[in-house]
Amino acid sequence: MILLGAVNMGLMNEIGRSAGLKVSGVVSSNMVFQRAVPICIRGTAGRSGLMVFGEFLGERKTTVTDEEGNWRLTFSPHSAVLEPQTLKLETEAGDLLEFHEILVGDVYFITGQSNAEMTLNQCIAAYPEDQKDLTSDTVRLFTQTREYVINHPEVWKTPQDDVVNPAWRWNKTTEETAYAFSALGYYFGKELSKTITDVPIGLIMAAAGGAQISELMPEETANQQGYTISAAVGIAGYYNTLIHPFLHTPIRAMLFYQGESESNPQNCGQYGKDLEEFVKALRTKWGSSFKFYNVQLSSHGKISYDYWPRIGELRAAQFEAINHIPDYYLAAALDCGFQEGDPDFAHPLYKKAPGQRLARLLLSAEYGLLDMEYAASPHPVSAQWKENCVQIGFRYVGDGLKIFGECAHLIGFQIEKNGERKDAAARITGKNMVEVFCDDEAEAVCYGMQQLAGPDIANLSNSENLPSPAFRLERKQAFTP
Repeated sequence: MILLGAVNMGLMNEIGRSAGLKVSGVVSSNMVFQRAVPICIRGTAGRSGLMVFGEFLGERKTTVTDEEGNWRLTFSPHSAVLEPQTLKLETEAGDLLEFHEILVGDVYFITGQSNAEMTLNQCIAAYPEDQKDLTSDTVRLFTQTREYVINHPEVWKTPQDDVVNPAWRWNKTTEETAYAFSALGYYFGKELSKTITDVPIGLIMAAAGGAQISELMPEETANQQGYTISAAVGIAGYYNTLIHPFLHTPIRAMLFYQGESESNPQNCGQYGKDLEEFVKALRTKWGSSFKFYNVQLSSHGKISYDYWPRIGELRAAQFEAINHIPDYYLAAALDCGFQEGDPDFAHPLYKKAPGQRLARLLLSAEYGLLDMEYAASPHPVSAQWKENCVQIGFRYVGDGLKIFGECAHLIGFQIEKNGERKDAAARITGKNMVEVFCDDEAEAVCYGMQQLAGPDIANLSNSENLPSPAFRLERKQAFTP
């Protein structure tokens, strides 16, 4: 029997009489269970040897509490269920809990730092057309917040078996709950549900502003990577509080948006390996090989030079991870950064496009409904170095590479030599080919490495107007498609 520790009681829009029967806080009314896998419910019942009964989708299960009063019920896997269901739990002592409006579909976990956490309320002004209808019956939201964790240091020092704030729960997508949820996650779910109409979508928000990757990974992984100190909550603090409680909750995939906190000389050099070990550790903890979808860092305002001096290297590491992390996908966001006149340089308002691009990637990789050639941004897959140029071949070009934005010629490419990068002339030479001019002393070719790499700085896209991600290709590098 899995030990649950201190367990949140079902919140009381859940109907019941429950002196001793409690259920894990990951379960509430309005939730979405992951389809096609066993449905596991955990809780406590006050004493050992007590019979606990559960009923869901016409199936009745029975278990007995262990020596510490913990219990677990496992129901059979189900295909998608759009009709709201009731989960009933009771004990032989007469305790009863009921949870209503439950669906079965696909559950997605959203983590990272503030640009993943940034709420819809914070950026909705950029999209006035979206304020008309924010509701959804089939997209359900579970919102966690950084503030609670920061203000409760007693919870982040060790892995928590249950949701740390009893007030956190599943909700339907209403205007109120949408505004309080991750903007990235909201736009992802909205876009996905336009096509996936027969499968409910559950979104779990587990992002924290300023989070370093060492605060999001398990402590043993952080120590393995050489981390002994961190920032706001200590090593593994956000993992312990926002991620670990959900390890018994099956998910379809993970969405990630993080990296600014590593944009410094001390950490950026190992970020690629950190990212690889982070994904590996979470898949091991979950016991699942779920796919991992990352958002490449966007541009920020000019003041960011002082805060994130190595952001280009971070973007390159995020792209290079494609070659090292299985089932890893990257959504480009260079064109979604800070614009003149925006109020906050750290948090670009434009989360709609990255959310939609993540949805496109999933429509291809998870559901097979969109050809990846038209779902992903153009990725370099070959580099042939010539006497006076390097010829780069791309995949995922759709109907062909093109220039986007107002500049008439291709920009954003640089040649690296003796540790310095200088702008280089480039041109599109075919459906999937770019030629970048250089001399035979060039050590690497780069794209989108500039801190401010918006469309006026880097403007390569495919026919679907999906911009190329930033990347760095070394001359000596054994190129892996």
